[in-house]
This record gives sequence, structure tokens and C-alpha cells, in this order.
Amino acid sequence: MEEDYQFVELGSAEIIPEDKGQFLDFRGFKIAVFKHKGRFFAIDNRCRHQGGPLCTGDIEDISVDPGTKCDATVSAPAIEAAGVTDEAAPPTSSNLSGSSATATRPAVVCPWHGWSFFLDNGDCHQLPGLKTVTYPTRVVNGMLYVGLKLTTPSSVSSVEPNSAKPSQQH
Repeated sequence: MEEDYQFVELGSAEIIPEDKGQFLDFRGFKIAVFKHKGRFFAIDNRCRHQGGPLCTGDIEDISVDPGTKCDATVSAPAIEAAGVTDEAAPPTSSNLSGSSATATRPAVVCPWHGWSFFLDNGDCHQLPGLKTVTYPTRVVNGMLYVGLKLTTPSSVSSVEPNSAKPSQQH
């Protein structure tokens, strides 16, 4: 739930170029921030396959059948066979909705091996059931914020404005 997050100011929303990733390192959170078709997305910067930097990946609109329901779970052997570098993701299910025969969803494509992750929910396109972390974003008065689950509620109060500025380092 979005109320579980504390929103950290990144700076002007104009600093995020259309369809390009921006890297953010804030208190141990390594995040790739994107703007696609005017919408902002934030996702864990590390690809779940072999740790590639998602912030340098391309954004693609992937066609999906809006009636498709994914109830797939990923077994540990399937994760291992795919070369995923950490523990298996918990089973997930999602129900795509829409009224057209096909719809598209934006995904970032990892520059190392081409795995793609949907920006709206972190689901892996190639291995349903595997997902990465996504973070909510907000734009308020032209300023971009990303929601993080910080350890203490008061920890954000000490953040200086723009202290979580995106950087070019990966």
C-alpha cells in the first residue's frame, strides 16, 4: 500500500528524460527511474537475472493479451536454470485488464541479456512469476518523489531537499 511508503524528493521532474533511465542511490536503495509517455516509474536497478543495470536498459512497449491471467509460479530449479542470481521469487498472479484485443505495457529491457521487466508491477516478461521491486512515484508542483520503505518513520525528516538526486553512476 502506498501509505506504507515515505516519499523522498528527487528534484525537478524535468531532470528525467523521456524513455531514458536515471540511476538513484539513496540509503541503500539502488533505483532506476524512468519517464515513459509522460508517466514516471521507479524500479529496482538490479536485474533479477544476473544483476545488470536496468537504468541503462531500453524501454519497450510489450504487447499483451488483456484477458491473459498469469498464475504461474516459478520453481527453484527453473530459477537456477535461468541463471537468476538470488532466491526464487514468491508465486505471483496478475490479471491484465482492458477492453481491446491487445494492449501494451512498458517494460525495461536489461542491456546484459535482454530480460524485460514491466515498469508498472515489476513482473518479468520472460519468466512469469519472477518479479523485481517497484516503487510508487508522485509529481507534486513539478517535483518528482519516489516512495521508499525506510526503517524509521522519522528518518525522512532529516533528508535535505534534493539530497536524493539521481546520478550518472551505476
